[in-house]
Amino acid sequence: MASKTLALLGPLRVRVGGERVPLGGTRSECILAALLLDPGRTVSIDRLIAAGWGDHPPTSARAQVQNRVGTLRRALRAARPGGDIIVTEGTGYLVDLDGWELDLRRFDEEIRRAEVLSAARRVAEARAALGAALKLWRGPALDGLETPPLAAAAVRLEERRLTALERRIHLDLDLGRHRDLVPELTELAGAHPFREEVHALLMLALHRSGQRVAALNAYRRLRAMLGEQIGVEPGARIRTLHEALLRGESAPAVRDADPAVDRPGDPRGAPGRSPGPAVNSRRSPGRRCCWCRAGSPRSGRPTT
Repeated sequence: MASKTLALLGPLRVRVGGERVPLGGTRSECILAALLLDPGRTVSIDRLIAAGWGDHPPTSARAQVQNRVGTLRRALRAARPGGDIIVTEGTGYLVDLDGWELDLRRFDEEIRRAEVLSAARRVAEARAALGAALKLWRGPALDGLETPPLAAAAVRLEERRLTALERRIHLDLDLGRHRDLVPELTELAGAHPFREEVHALLMLALHRSGQRVAALNAYRRLRAMLGEQIGVEPGARIRTLHEALLRGESAPAVRDADPAVDRPGDPRGAPGRSPGPAVNSRRSPGRRCCWCRAGSPRSGRPTT
């Protein structure tokens, strides 16, 4: 049987047997994306209108949604004889993924698998699961679909990707790959200058690579940048790590006390900040991270 894939983690793509299925234009793609973000659940026509047209829909939007759903059904029907992937349910529609693979669902499955493996201290396997989850991304989620509801969804998905990436880096540190991580973390810190978790991981990787001075300088740069651009000091956790480095502790460690990687950070920006995902992680709701010294009891809960 030909493979049938639906992909949101990048530009929206539908493929059957490796061949891309044309969907009938950007509006149709927006409607399908809104359905795929909530698979198996009814999405109201009003939500689909917002996904397709944003805050200023035409008076004909309701009829256009119905027409575009029909177009999508015809485009996808050949891939699934005998049944439609888009099902009418009450006053809305839902997607039935039976027989289809959705990259977002696979991402969630790999994240959950990593949590279980990490809790069992199977670090290498947990790291492999996170690596598999991250490889599903082909670029920014929902790339090219820019109505407000989908843009907000893309921000939330990017936060989940970054959190999974931080978890993977934590596990790489546990596996002793600190030297290999320095270039990646340096680039990541440049791309997300207000994300303190990334800077903390860079400091750890540098310190464990024998570059204590570089680790301390990384903190000084972060502190100066935060003070100059938004008038705040670094958060308590990264200050604690900095103090441990100043004391010359041989191997300060970090553990993540919250395994919930699917909780989005605050999507609001601040002056000089990158939007959404680059928000300072110490201000993101639902995230707790604590610093601990080497040799202290490690949490049995998943690390990043």
